[in-house]
Amino acid sequence: KPLKKKLTHCEERIAKCESQVSGWEEKMKDPEFFKQGEQTQMGMREYESTKRKVDRLYEEWEEATQAYTELEAELQNS
Repeated sequence: KPLKKKLTHCEERIAKCESQVSGWEEKMKDPEFFKQGEQTQMGMREYESTKRKVDRLYEEWEEATQAYTELEAELQNS
């Protein structure tokens, strides 16, 4: 159960972060976004940071998925 809970939690966090990334990408479609100096720089840093977080979360999710799958297989074979 803890692994299943971790998977669900990872999926929720991934969805939230991907939504944030999409929001930043929408803002970046507007040329005015890049004319805002410090706000643009802050936005770009947050965008890049969130993208890296999504990558880390996917790695965590993949590890948890593999552990869950292995545990399920062990339980079925016992």
